[in-house]
Amino acid sequence: MSYKRIVAEYSLAVFIGPILAVLFSVFGFCTRYVDITPVFKWMWHISYYRASFHGILNSVYGMNRDDLHCPETQIYCHFKNPVLFQKDMDIEHVDMQSNFVLIMLIIITMYISTVLVLWYKLNKR
Repeated sequence: MSYKRIVAEYSLAVFIGPILAVLFSVFGFCTRYVDITPVFKWMWHISYYRASFHGILNSVYGMNRDDLHCPETQIYCHFKNPVLFQKDMDIEHVDMQSNFVLIMLIIITMYISTVLVLWYKLNKR
């Protein structure tokens, strides 16, 4: 295999990886499901960033949590009520099991694909 082909393969992986990470993170942190165009709604469903972000927010603000502390110097605390925060973030009905299964499936898929690619590259010599 030529040196140029090896460099092209690795530079392609270095280029595509961050682009996919940015796309998946945009559909997890920055946008709600109703704000996404129909062309990209499928990415919202398979975004592991979204699944982990919703899981973290649900574990912190969900499960019938009491009102949060609001300093007495504050005139108005909008997110004192965790339910209001969940509604504004559009995560009041998070299915933790499906998010966990999605994250585990992606981890297993990435692990298996990494092992297969390394095995292929090492046995191709």
